[in-house]
Amino acid sequence: MGKARDFIPALKYGHKIMPEDMAGFIGLPYIGTLFYVDPYAGNDTTNSGLSQNDALKTVSAAYDKCTSGKHDVVLIVPTGGSGRTTETAVITWAKRFTHLIGNAAPTGSTPRAGMGWSTTDAICFNVTENGCIFKNITFNAYGAANLGCVQVTGDYNYFEGCHFLGMNHATSAADTGAYCLKLSSGEENKFVGCKIGSTIVARTDANANIVLVSNAAQNSFVDCDILVNATNAGVLWVNASTATAIQVYCDFIGCRFLNFTLTAMTIGMDTAASGGYIRMLDSSWYGATDLADFYPAVLSNRVAATAANSGVLVAVAT
Repeated sequence: MGKARDFIPALKYGHKIMPEDMAGFIGLPYIGTLFYVDPYAGNDTTNSGLSQNDALKTVSAAYDKCTSGKHDVVLIVPTGGSGRTTETAVITWAKRFTHLIGNAAPTGSTPRAGMGWSTTDAICFNVTENGCIFKNITFNAYGAANLGCVQVTGDYNYFEGCHFLGMNHATSAADTGAYCLKLSSGEENKFVGCKIGSTIVARTDANANIVLVSNAAQNSFVDCDILVNATNAGVLWVNASTATAIQVYCDFIGCRFLNFTLTAMTIGMDTAASGGYIRMLDSSWYGATDLADFYPAVLSNRVAATAANSGVLVAVAT
């Protein structure tokens, strides 16, 4: 074992290898400056954010220190509490190639690293730039006025193991315009192993987990759970109801659409005039009378979905 340690000189002499020395620890060959956020013990006023012991308290303070295009990383490193920051205003993520990572167990369901809002802002987190990575983060919109949890208008962004806890308050859950995630003109964004919605707060008005508008193009969801606790039959998993909702397609690959209550949703997806296709590939749904209101806009494993074949989807030969 002693000889093996010679291959790692820093460890041989008792030093700790810090994350900022490990280019690629988030899957990239290079990163810029690493800023630490500790929601429990950090301080936005006195600390620099350049080390765990000098961590900032909020993501908004760390984001302000990032430089667009430099592959800077904001790392949420909780040392206690819920692991979530208390943000005081909407965060507009408008710096290209700037990444946000949660340092907690990668559970996918409410990871213990993330952000919380109880503000008067309608949108809590707004991604307007391109090429950003978000991993292992909880976005928790728990205020009465937080109608929108996360909106993405940028392109080519990647979300993995994130939980979008929109409508996490009885008042917002009772608003027809509320949503967990909105893709507005955003193109080729990818969501992997994410949870969108919750089974805790009852949804009492006709709102949607995912909203697609303004020619959202070629976005994909892989191995995601879209979760609903519906006490109103008009609740939707996906709202793509406008004529320019989707450009080309939106993919759901190996996803699970679930409504856990005894109130069946009338339809799971409003696709009446979407302008593009929703492609359901090896996905399943439960808790709605019908999957969609306009089946020609929904492809089930490369064939048009119908009420008969749109339940638990299986491979169809081409």
